[in-house]
Amino acid sequence: MNDFIRIRPAARRRVPFARWAVSQNPKIRTVSQSEFGVPPVLFVDMPEDLLRGSLVDGRPYVSPLDQEEETEAAGPGAPELLGVATRGPDGFLEAVPGQPLPEVPAHIYGPDAVPLPADFAPLEDAPETYELSGVLVGETGPETYVPLGDTSGDTPGGALAQGGDTAGETPAVTSEDTPGDTGDTAGDTSGGTGRSFPCGACPRAFKSERGRDSHRRQVHGR
Repeated sequence: MNDFIRIRPAARRRVPFARWAVSQNPKIRTVSQSEFGVPPVLFVDMPEDLLRGSLVDGRPYVSPLDQEEETEAAGPGAPELLGVATRGPDGFLEAVPGQPLPEVPAHIYGPDAVPLPADFAPLEDAPETYELSGVLVGETGPETYVPLGDTSGDTPGGALAQGGDTAGETPAVTSEDTPGDTGDTAGDTSGGTGRSFPCGACPRAFKSERGRDSHRRQVHGR
C-alpha cells in the first residue's frame, strides 16, 4: 500500500519545493523523475505557495489563493456594470442605473405559457404568513399548520369526550379482589345494578365504557 501523496510541483516551483523537501526530517525523496512522495501528515501543513499549480496524485491542485485572486474586486478605473445591454436602432443603448429588465419577446414563450400577474414576487420575497416557532406540522397526509396555543378544539373544563382517554388524567378503575388491580374503584359498582359495561375477560362490570377500558388496560393489558 502506498502511504505517500505523489506531488508534481509546477515548473517554476520545483527549486523551492526541493529545498523544502530536503529540509524535512527525514528528507522527502522523489518517487519518479518529476514527483515527490510526501507523507500525509506533512501534506496538511505544507506551505500553500509550494502547491500552487502542482499535480497531487495526478489531479490539478486548486489553491484557495488562486480562487481569491480570481474573485478579487475590480480596481479603480475598472468598467462598472450599470444595467442590461439593450440594442436599439442605432446600436446599443446607454445603460441607466436601476432600469428594469427588457421584455422577453413573445416568440420565446411556449404555446401553453401563462403570463405571471403584475404583482408576482419570487418565493424568497414572499411575506411570512406564520412563525415557524408557533406551528405544528401534521405527521401524515398534507401538511397542516396549527398555531400553538389554539384552544378552539378543546372541551370546556378539561372534560374528555365520550370514550376519550388521556394518560395521567383518567382515574384508575380497580378493585381489591382482583390480583394486580389496586387503587380507585370510582368506576365500579356494587350489588347487581348498573353493570351495563362488562369486562369480558373477568366477571367485573362498570358504569361507563371509559371505566371498563381503563380496567382492561391496567389489569388485562388490552
